[in-house]
Amino acid sequence: MAGLSEETGKRLLVAGVLASLAAVPALRILWMGPQRDLLAMRRVELGQSRAEVVRARREAGRLPGLEAEIERLRRRREVLGRTLPEPREASALLRSLQELASRSGLTMDAFTLSAVRPREYFDEWPVRLELTGEFRGLTTFLDEVSRLRRVVTVSEMSIRALVPATRAATISVTCTATTYVLRTSDLDEGASG
Repeated sequence: MAGLSEETGKRLLVAGVLASLAAVPALRILWMGPQRDLLAMRRVELGQSRAEVVRARREAGRLPGLEAEIERLRRRREVLGRTLPEPREASALLRSLQELASRSGLTMDAFTLSAVRPREYFDEWPVRLELTGEFRGLTTFLDEVSRLRRVVTVSEMSIRALVPATRAATISVTCTATTYVLRTSDLDEGASG
């Protein structure tokens, strides 16, 4: 029996070694396969993270330029705010046109608001004016309009001689005086966006 037991021991030893050798590929399949997949997935995530870091650095590099652009737009808005009236100031400006006409010796016969024409950051508010007076009064009126602190343009002017002329009025003038009204809500959205 001693021979059998030695032989059984050897067989058991060989079987154990073979089982261990067989377990290595099984261990590789069962444990290392998922670990490799996990490692590959982590490498992909790392690559994506590195790409995001590169993009973030590139965007961070653009930040000084964007801040400079925002500052440039703020300064532009300040300039526009000084030269273009806000809607609440437009009516006062239109009243000042009537005062300028009166001081220039012209009579404002009609004052008709035309349709507002929206533009990118402002609206155009054209007003059709009908004036009577002397030519010298018209030149004074136009000179005074050009000196206004706010932007006002005069266009579509038509001058006719009055028949019969009077001592106070020798011409009849029709023109369009346009003021430009700043839309501050659009600028605020542009600056914050």
